[in-house]
Amino acid sequence: MTHKEILEGNKLISTFMGKEDEHRFLFDHLNTKALYHISWDWLMPVVEKIENLHDGEYFFDICGRRSRISIMVNHNTDDNATIVEFHALNSSSKMEAIWLSVVEFIKQENK
Repeated sequence: MTHKEILEGNKLISTFMGKEDEHRFLFDHLNTKALYHISWDWLMPVVEKIENLHDGEYFFDICGRRSRISIMVNHNTDDNATIVEFHALNSSSKMEAIWLSVVEFIKQENK
């Protein structure tokens, strides 16, 4: 990931988490000190928020070591519809793959 991709992704996540004002100083003055891309302590609350959207109908499905991350929607049926399926073949870690899928999910939610 490039520095620009990290900065843009972390800004998007901060807005999604309702922390854009709190993190504005971090982005404006310290570049990308929001740590969603490198800290489970920052990233997991985002995962939990996604899983609690719309009365808990979303859930993460991690298949393989880091090759596929899916965010699914549960319609209380036997069939689950994939909202985001991200093939993170070039990601350097599971954390990076989850971060990338979170960013893509938020982009879709914002449409």
